Amino acid sequence: MTEKTQLKEALLKLGLVIIFAVLYCLGGFGLLFLRRFIAPIVLGIGLFLITKNWRSLLQGLLLMGTLSLGYGANETIIKILKRLLFGVANGATGLVYQKWIVGIVNIVIVTGFIVYLGVTNPFFARAEELIIGMIIPMFSVFMCEKKV
Repeated sequence: MTEKTQLKEALLKLGLVIIFAVLYCLGGFGLLFLRRFIAPIVLGIGLFLITKNWRSLLQGLLLMGTLSLGYGANETIIKILKRLLFGVANGATGLVYQKWIVGIVNIVIVTGFIVYLGVTNPFFARAEELIIGMIIPMFSVFMCEKKV
């Protein structure tokens, strides 16, 4: 694969991350089906069209389940525990690509961001959801390699 082709593929994947993040964020307005179903479908099918890797479809299906987990709470300890579960579950969807070290790093980064954002609340709600929507698929889309 030439460097030009690699760049094109990387930019297409980044575009999918942005679309996923926007759908995830829009789901916060009460349109939960966008977050729970449409965003994972777009990501899974989009990655499949780019890479022809069937594992992207599996990740999309897994994300439908993990994105249905709630992560909000009033008590800090409950919020931390729910966000830990949400982060680990969503980060772990990248393990379908069998890149174990990067997959574990993905779990740590996704979980860390989700917990940190929920506990410290450094941004307003829509910005937080957009960031979470970007961080969930950010590394896993690049773990999905083209099948020839």
